[in-house]
Order: sequence, then C-alpha cells, then structure tokens
Amino acid sequence: MEVIFCEECGGKNLVAEELLEKIEQEPLLCQICGVEMSEESIISYMRSTGTTNTLQYHLLFIDDDLFHLQLMKSSLEKEYTVSIASTGMHGIELAAEHQPDLILLDVVMPHMDGHEVCRQLKQNPETRKIPVIFVSAMEGDNDEYLGFTLGAVDYLSKPINLQILNARIGVQIRLKQLLEKQEVRSDQLIQSFHESNLKAEAMHEKMYRERNDFSSILDYIPEQITIEDLEKRIIWANRAALKATGKSLSQVSGLHCHEVFCSSDTTCASCPFADASMDNMFVPIPLDSAQEDSDYFQTHIPFFDDEGEFTGQAHIVVKDVKKISGGDANNGIPAEIGEYLFQQRDAMQKSISTILFGVDALISSCRGDRELVTMGRVIIGGAEKLDEMMRALFKLQEK
Repeated sequence: MEVIFCEECGGKNLVAEELLEKIEQEPLLCQICGVEMSEESIISYMRSTGTTNTLQYHLLFIDDDLFHLQLMKSSLEKEYTVSIASTGMHGIELAAEHQPDLILLDVVMPHMDGHEVCRQLKQNPETRKIPVIFVSAMEGDNDEYLGFTLGAVDYLSKPINLQILNARIGVQIRLKQLLEKQEVRSDQLIQSFHESNLKAEAMHEKMYRERNDFSSILDYIPEQITIEDLEKRIIWANRAALKATGKSLSQVSGLHCHEVFCSSDTTCASCPFADASMDNMFVPIPLDSAQEDSDYFQTHIPFFDDEGEFTGQAHIVVKDVKKISGGDANNGIPAEIGEYLFQQRDAMQKSISTILFGVDALISSCRGDRELVTMGRVIIGGAEKLDEMMRALFKLQEK
C-alpha cells in the first residue's frame, strides 16, 4: 500500500500500488472528501525516503475549551509531541519557549481571541514562521478570510473530524520536511558555490602571479621583446625594447611594431605575418631599419587560443653577434673584450644556466597556459643559442 495526500482537502489515503500505476487511465476518489484525484493532484508521502518518527514534531493547541484540549491531546500524543494552552497569552509564551512545528488555534476565546494571538505570533521574529491552523465553530467567509490575511495556513471547522485533522497536520509536517530539505540543499549549493569561488580566485591569483613572474623574467632578457595583438599593435614591451626605442610602455602601447622599430608607416616586407601561411614564423629574418650602421634580426612567435585561432604574436628583436667583434667574427676579439670575457666567463655561464633553469621551472608550473609555455620554449631556445655563441667567443679568446 502507498500513502498519498489529496491536494483538495489534504486527506491521507491508503492506496494499492496497482491502482496508483493505473491512475492516468482511472483517477482515484479521495477517501476523505470524495474529490477525484489525478496524478497531477496528489501529494506523495514518499515512503521510499524512510519512516519518519513523528514524535520529533511538536504541536501546540491553544483553546479555552479544556475538554476539547484534552481530546486533541489524547488523540494525537501517540504520534506527535503535544502541548496545550487554555489562554491566548499562555499560548504565545509556550510558542516562544518551545518553538512548535505547528499551532492549532481556536478563534473564539475570552480576553484575547485567536485573531489577536495570531497577529502577535506573526509580529514576533521568533514565532512568525510557525504555521498556524485556525479552528473555529464560527461560520462565515469573512472570518476565514481574516484568518488567512493574518498568516494562517489552513482553517478547520468545529466539531473537528479527527481523520481530516490528522491529514491536515500530516500535510503541514510534510511541507516542513520539504522546506527543511530545500534549506539544506540551498546551504549545500551556497557552500559549494563559495568553495568554487575561492578555488577560482586562488587559480586566478596563481595565474596572475605566474604571469607577473614571467613578465619579470622577460624584463631582464637582453633581447627586445614585444607582445602584439591581431593588428600587430603593441600591448606590452620589456625593458630592452623600451630602452632601445627611448619610450615608455604607455607611449608604445597601441602602435604597430614597424612604427616603433623601423620608424615606418608600412609593414616590413619580410614580416612573416604579411603572409597568411606564416611559413617563416620561427625563422630569424632581417629587420628593416632606418639606421644604416645597425644590424638586427627578428623572430615572431604566434599565439593561438584553445580553438586554434591566431590571437597575436611575440616579436623578438636581437642585435647581430657579428657587431660585437667589430666585423667578421673570424678576425679575432680585441684585447679589451678578450680580457673582459676572461674575467666574466664564469658569471656569464652561471647567468645563462640560471635563465635556462628558471624558465624550465616556470614552464613546468604553468603548463595549462599555452602562450606562456610557447614563449618559455622560445626563451630557452634563445638562451641555448646565446650559450652556444658565448662558448664560441670563449674559444676565439683562447686562441
């Protein structure tokens, strides 16, 4: 057998499982009020959730009729915890003290009637959420309407049908259970949302810190590095690039790379991004310059989003190492430079090793950021190339 409640009267019905399965074709009649019940109009008792110990629920009856109070108490105390009060004032005091789950309140009482009791209960923050069912022998729509406007959840007429009373109480208890579950679920969702926010903030802080650390590393690299958007407009530049241009970051931001490095209004003819195929994007190519005595080459690194769409580039400008020797590298190194290299040899090698180790560690800690990983690999490549060139210089110095 299954227990269901009628949506019309709140009556409790015991129904065979096979009848419930056929309710779409053959609606049931409520055993209390006789109203036809369809699948949409029944309130399931949800026995599958387990048997509920109803003694944990506290009912408060407020009525000046002592016989009626004792009858209600004896009828319901086997299922619920029941308290009684014979005056409105006593009832208000018990409600504040015991915080019952439901109050059944008589309307007609001396000194303080049920309407005034209900009004005071709803004005008190400690008792305003306790549901109230009015019980009265009075007949009239106005009295019933007044009760609902004061905050009552139901209205029963005397003499009370104990079966209907038990059903109405069951509905209110079930509603309370559902509200408690909803509150628990809401608290869990809020807590989960709060924890997700904390994790997101921590991740954001970590990424922000890693980006700042990475920018700090790029700031100390001797190559001139700029980060540019799809339009090749500069959005960031390291110290070497700003020093070479003699401008601040705010002054170069928004300018095209050819405007900053080549003092030109047009894109460099050798720029790999002028070609949609971007075949030469990793190949060092000459940098067009307005200064005839300078000799630079440039490398471009593309950035892509998670969908593989091109989003921007890193632009790296490096001075040709042949300028260090004053001409052909095979002609030897001047004595002053040779002496400096001899004195700083160990420091240079340690500095290069520090760059390689630091960037490799940074790549390991931010593998989720493709742009940072790509940039890091390029820096490692540049540092390894620099190490190779320094070793070649040391060999020339030894000769």
